[in-house]
Amino acid sequence: LGLWVDARERMAFMGILARHGFVRDKECAFRLRSGEIRVAQLSAEVLEVGGELCSVTVARDITEQRKAQEGLRKALQETKTAELKLEEALSQSRQREREVGALLGGARTVLETTDLTATMRSLYESCKLLVGAKAGYVSLLSREGDQMELIFLDSGGEDCQVPPETPMPIRGLRAQAMVSRAPVIENDFRNTPFPGLLPPGHQELRSVLFVPLMVEGKVMGLLGLANKPGGFTEVDAGLAMAFGELGAVALQNSRNLEALREREEQLRSLVDTAQDAIVSVDSRGLIVMWNPAAQRMFGYESCEILGQPLEILVPERLREAHRRGLSRAKEPEGTMSMGRTLEVLALSKQGVEFPVELSLAKWRSRGESFFTGIIRDVTERRRAQEAIKKAQEELEEKVVERTAELARANQALLEEIAWRSRVEEQLQSSQEELKRLSAAILSAQEKERKQLAREIHDSVGQILAAVKFATERALLELPGSEGGVRPVLEDVVAMVQGAIEEVRRIQMDLRPAVLDDLGLLATIGWFCREFQKVYQGIQVERRLQVEEQQVPDGLKIVIFRVLQEAMNNAAKHSGADRVVVGMVGGDSELSLWVEDNGKGMDLGNTASAVSHGRMGILSMRERVELSGGSFFLESEPGKGTRVGGRWSISEGGDMETRGRGDTETRRHGDAETR
Repeated sequence: LGLWVDARERMAFMGILARHGFVRDKECAFRLRSGEIRVAQLSAEVLEVGGELCSVTVARDITEQRKAQEGLRKALQETKTAELKLEEALSQSRQREREVGALLGGARTVLETTDLTATMRSLYESCKLLVGAKAGYVSLLSREGDQMELIFLDSGGEDCQVPPETPMPIRGLRAQAMVSRAPVIENDFRNTPFPGLLPPGHQELRSVLFVPLMVEGKVMGLLGLANKPGGFTEVDAGLAMAFGELGAVALQNSRNLEALREREEQLRSLVDTAQDAIVSVDSRGLIVMWNPAAQRMFGYESCEILGQPLEILVPERLREAHRRGLSRAKEPEGTMSMGRTLEVLALSKQGVEFPVELSLAKWRSRGESFFTGIIRDVTERRRAQEAIKKAQEELEEKVVERTAELARANQALLEEIAWRSRVEEQLQSSQEELKRLSAAILSAQEKERKQLAREIHDSVGQILAAVKFATERALLELPGSEGGVRPVLEDVVAMVQGAIEEVRRIQMDLRPAVLDDLGLLATIGWFCREFQKVYQGIQVERRLQVEEQQVPDGLKIVIFRVLQEAMNNAAKHSGADRVVVGMVGGDSELSLWVEDNGKGMDLGNTASAVSHGRMGILSMRERVELSGGSFFLESEPGKGTRVGGRWSISEGGDMETRGRGDTETRRHGDAETR
């Protein structure tokens, strides 16, 4: 027997034998000397032999029997497993068969049904049955794109008191499905925040599945399923997505059909309202379309002409050529003058021939060729062309006659143009000479003023000063008892002093000595102080952003005269209580302006301009322009006045001559940088 494989098994065997005196059919494992393990069936019994107890054991090797039994058991198990798998495969096959059948039925419904609501209802019912849902709905995105519009709602027999027209905002799980463009499942809906989004009276939802309806990559609606016992699975989502795709196809077909109907209606309206005749024929040459314009043109009613051959509209002598052309057009390569406009003769119901303009097109429908012609009656145009041709011939004769006259007139015009050109050149030269003379006159006036002021100072001023000095000295030497002589002399001194001050004023008006002695900036300061002494009710503000050396010597008297005239005009005519004097100097430009807050004026009104010192304005403009600058005047009624000039300055501090007459007069805006 070899050795026991399991010692505990040996002990159990010996224990049974000791207790009962026998063992029947006990299976035990033994290892042979070769190492092989064999299974034996042991039966033993205790015997008394010669007064001693001994045991007799019978062992039967059942190893092969057990192997056979184990193989049979495994075969039976595999058979049962195969049967279970076969049953499962058959069940899955039946389910797939039901799914495929339902999808095929849905596809057939999409192809055969044009009613979108009926199609969606059929697809929903098939999907609901396969998935095992109890309720649901189908909705489409509104035209505004901000909410869903319900096509139909299936409460599954449960109480739902929400009116169908209740708005369905895009939020919650609906929004998730639309944003992700994928199915959304929630099998524990009651324990989410979403029940609070349901409208009052809505049925209870335990589990939900939302599938987007996609058209050309855009979400255009939703398929919603609810309350499946046990909850929805990914398989359910895949099935619902397949039905959703069929629903999207139905939606696209519905919209395409609607657009097709609209285009058909537009085409019908276009054909019916067209002023040109539109006629279509089939491949046999029979008329299949006839619009109202064709009826008016040819005289046939639609009921008379439809189904008749087109050749009845062609004169008899041209019908054979028409038949040959139609035969060529039927061939695959036939064009029959397609795309071109032809002039041909047509025949009316009354037998009258008339010229028409014909445009042809060829098209196919359901394998058959059709031809459409757009026909325009050109009878009146032909008559007009003949009249035009006759008029053109008459016109050509007149053109020949007029050509000679025009040639003579042209020669005379050229001579006059040459004469006018010479006169304009002379006038331009005279204007330039006049400007030079005006500049020279102003320069001479300033020199004369300067000389006169100097002579007044050196002669009259000195004489008056001497007279005053002598009179004052005489008063000092005159005894105090000289009766009425002293008062007379004192009066003489006062009058002489007044005469001296008047002489000084005249001298300063002619040419301020401070301008030559201290410069322009000091002169402006002196003049502003003197101005405020005279016009105490006007406040003067100076904004001088320029150095004395930045102002060319030849320009200083011009700037002073413009400033003087502008401030006097403001005092006399504006009614202002504030005047601003500004100067800005730079590397290339120098500007001056005087601005007041007075009543302003209407620059387009001559009377207003005159009342505001028109002559002074002209004087300022002339001085600025003759000195190479540009004059500007800005004013509006009630908004004050701003007047001044700008001059271009070279690097050496000299004036650059700008285009004379470069004057700016504007109603709005302040172009000067303060």
